Amino acid sequence: MRLLYNECERGCCRSYFYIVSDMHNKVLDIAGASLMPQAKVIVWPKKSGISRYNQLWYFDENGIIRSAQGEFALTAKS
Repeated sequence: MRLLYNECERGCCRSYFYIVSDMHNKVLDIAGASLMPQAKVIVWPKKSGISRYNQLWYFDENGIIRSAQGEFALTAKS
């Protein structure tokens, strides 16, 4: 996986990025653009425009990866 940074918009203070799969060249995407906690994260072709916010992520002040849409933390089940 690699991070693909998105251009900063309208003076925002966060650096948003896509998380890109090297295997498929697709990005992590919150399924159905859900705003619910514990929503599924899938791989999906990279989108553009306003519909891309469920594919953008940022590091918070503690280094936790959070979604640009809903600000939920990215976690994994073991």
